[in-house]
Amino acid sequence: MDSQFLTIPLFPLNIVLMPGILFPLHIFEERYKKMVNESLETGEEFGIILSKKDGQNESIGTFAKVQFLLKTHKNGEMDIVVIGSKKFELQASYYKENLLMGDVEIISDNNFTDEFTITETLGHYNRIQKYFHFGIETDLSMFQDLNPLSYFLSTKIGMPNKMQQRLLEIHSEKERLEFISQYCLDILPKITNESELYLKMIRN
Repeated sequence: MDSQFLTIPLFPLNIVLMPGILFPLHIFEERYKKMVNESLETGEEFGIILSKKDGQNESIGTFAKVQFLLKTHKNGEMDIVVIGSKKFELQASYYKENLLMGDVEIISDNNFTDEFTITETLGHYNRIQKYFHFGIETDLSMFQDLNPLSYFLSTKIGMPNKMQQRLLEIHSEKERLEFISQYCLDILPKITNESELYLKMIRN
């Protein structure tokens, strides 16, 4: 398939927006209020990219569409909810009227995986959730129709931005699920210990 290139406004934030995932935002800077208003008027998307500690931005980000305008404050600030759509790779960036613009290439994911990988990942996920919710298991049937599943799961297991960014940069659903499985296995001992300590505290 031919590559697709676009020029879009960029919104660097300390979050990783996953495709298909809703995220609430409070918009207060004038440049971003203008960007969001234009997005609401035209329906066009902007790009959210993770801002790094050194002031630079990650190169892989996600298109964001304003799904809900919850409130417009008297000073023009807005409470909105965006939803992630396609992923992109930033090729070049520059400022236009104080707004960061990006020349981006749209990324196509391979969302094929297999039942074994899905079942294994959900098993590890459920073990994590049991500790988060003190022994209550998650009804895994609610995930049957989610495709891709990996992006949703990544927002439910306390995955830090650095790890979420690594996940976003994987373009195979099977490999993303394997990444999540390994992450769950890595953090399970710590969660187990902390959960046992907490239970001892509340029983004393």
